[in-house]
Amino acid sequence: MIISHKHKYIFIKTNKTASTAVEIYLSKFCGPQDIITQIRPEDELIRQQLGYRTAQNEGGFYNHMSAQEIKDSIGPRIWNSYYKFCIERNPCERFISFYFWRNQECPREDIDKFLNIKNLTVLKNRGFDLYTIDKKIAVNKILLYEKLNFKNIPKIKTDTRIDKRAYNQILNRAQIDIIKNFFKEEIRICNYQI
Repeated sequence: MIISHKHKYIFIKTNKTASTAVEIYLSKFCGPQDIITQIRPEDELIRQQLGYRTAQNEGGFYNHMSAQEIKDSIGPRIWNSYYKFCIERNPCERFISFYFWRNQECPREDIDKFLNIKNLTVLKNRGFDLYTIDKKIAVNKILLYEKLNFKNIPKIKTDTRIDKRAYNQILNRAQIDIIKNFFKEEIRICNYQI
């Protein structure tokens, strides 16, 4: 998560949306007073090797902090005057990414067993629930993962998803329908065709 006082923006980090890679890239442009939260040590090392600013000025802020928590921490003046954005991703692709992230060792858990309310809720909590307040969008812009230009963004955590096929070649129709129903708000907001 970044709060840039230098550029007057707040980047809210969702998960399995390339948000860590984007955060690393954005930290290149941050100033000494900006808040940059800690990421995994191996990702922090990449950021350091690139010569970008690493975690700084955290003071109670953390990686996947919700819009409500950020707003409560910085107060309405900064919250209302800064540009707020996040990244969203097709929920089926996000689920597949999460599945491979959590199941890096072989043999992997059966995908039907992994497709449960607990894991779907984790994704909801680290997605929609972060960039909304009382189920209303609290950011100025939701960037779509599928439309990001990754040309200058560092590639990290890309080796965990060994199956690069599209979600509809990995998931069956019943599995897709479960995900589609659980993430109907995100699908509507982002106009995903699933």
